[in-house]
Amino acid sequence: LSIVARTVHQSGGSIALRPAPDDGPGTVATLTLPGAPTPPPGM
Repeated sequence: LSIVARTVHQSGGSIALRPAPDDGPGTVATLTLPGAPTPPPGM
């Protein structure tokens, strides 16, 4: 998980972890990455 977090931060994004809703098992990870300034060629 630390490798993912480091890569996201190096890309200008962010990562957030929170408990699963309704006291469910596990953790919800939300990754936010910046969009490309222009669409890829051919799009």
